Amino acid sequence: MTKIFYAIQLIVLFLTLKAGAQPSAFKIADSLYNTGNYTAAINRYAKINNTNANLQIAKAYNAIGNYDKAIAQYNSVVTKDTSLLVARFNLGKLYLKTNKFKQANSLFAKLVAISKTNPEYSYNLARSFSAINEDKKSVLWYKKTLDVDSTHLRALQRLSIHYVGEHENHFALKYADKGLSFFENDPVLINVKALALFNMGSYKLSIKCYEKLLSLGKKDQKVYHRLGYAYNSIENYEKSIENYKLLLEYDLENIKVLRMISEVYMKDKKLDSATVYIKRAIEAHSYKLDKEYEVAARIAVNKKDYKTAIKYYNMAYTENPTKVLYLYQACIYADKYYKDPKLKLNYYTQLKQKSESKGSNSQYFVVFAEKRISELKSEIFAKGE
Repeated sequence: MTKIFYAIQLIVLFLTLKAGAQPSAFKIADSLYNTGNYTAAINRYAKINNTNANLQIAKAYNAIGNYDKAIAQYNSVVTKDTSLLVARFNLGKLYLKTNKFKQANSLFAKLVAISKTNPEYSYNLARSFSAINEDKKSVLWYKKTLDVDSTHLRALQRLSIHYVGEHENHFALKYADKGLSFFENDPVLINVKALALFNMGSYKLSIKCYEKLLSLGKKDQKVYHRLGYAYNSIENYEKSIENYKLLLEYDLENIKVLRMISEVYMKDKKLDSATVYIKRAIEAHSYKLDKEYEVAARIAVNKKDYKTAIKYYNMAYTENPTKVLYLYQACIYADKYYKDPKLKLNYYTQLKQKSESKGSNSQYFVVFAEKRISELKSEIFAKGE
C-alpha cells in the first residue's frame, strides 16, 4: 500500500513539473519568435507539440516567407479542430497571398456563414471574388462589409477604386467622400476623389485634391501631369507650366511634356518661350516629328510669320505623308503669304495630286484644290501670263 502511495505521489509530481515546464518552454519560444528568430522558435514550438504551439509554427513559417509550409501547418491544425477560427482566417489570407484564390473563396464563404458580423470575413471574401474576376459579387461583399462596419477603410478604398475604373465617377465620389469623413488624409481616397473630379471636368475641385496629395508628400508623375492639364484647362497657365516642368525632372527629353509646355506658352501668348520648348521637343524626337512641326507651324501663324508656317507644315507632311491636312494648311498660308498666283498654284496642284492618291478619305481636299486651281488659272489668264 505504501509503495502504491509513493508511486501516485511521483506521478503527480511528474505531471506538475511537466505542466510547469510547458509555460516556461512557451515563454522561451515566444521570446525567440517576438525577436524575429523564427527558425529557432519553430524548433522550440515543435518540442512542445500542442495546438497553440502548432499555430505559432504556422505563423513563424509565414513570417519567414515559407508559405507552403505555413499553409501545410495551418491545414494540419484546422483538420484536427475546425472550430479554430483564427487558424482558418489566417489560412484564408495565406491563400490570397499565394494566389490560391478559389481555395480562399471557398474558405471565406464558410467563415462568413459562421459569422456574418465579422467585417474581415466579408472583406476578404470580396477580395477573393475580385481575384477570380467575379466583380459583381466582389462589389456586393464589399458593400456587405460596410453594412457591418461603415468605417471599414479598405472596403471604402476598394469600392471607390472600382467605380472610378468603371467611369462611374459619382459612385466613386460617394465612397471616397464617405471614407474621407473618417480618414481625411487617406492618400488612396484623396487620389480617387481627385481622379473622379478630373474625369468629370471639375478641374478646380480636382486641383484641390491633387495639391493636398502633394502636401502629404505623395509626389507622382501622374499627379503633376493632371495638375498641368487641369491648370491649363482653367487658364492658369503659370501653374500649368510649373507642374509640367516638374514632370521634366523625371525625364528632360519627354517629348509630350515639352510639346504641352510649348502649347501652354502659345495659349499664354508667350511665343518665344513656346518656340524654345517646341524646338527642344523636335531635337529630342527619335521618331515621327509631324505633331511637333505642326505645333511649330501654329506658333508661326500666331506670330503672323506665314513663310515659316508653310515651311513647318511641309516638314510635317514629309514626316507623316498620311496626313494630307498638313498640305492643306500649307496651301491656306501660301495663299496669305505669296502674291504670285503661279506660286500659289504649285501648292494647290501638289495638294490635288497627293489627295487623289489617298483615295476617298481625302476627297474633300481634291474638290477644294480643284476649285482653287480653277480660280488661280483664271487669275493668271486674266493677267495675260
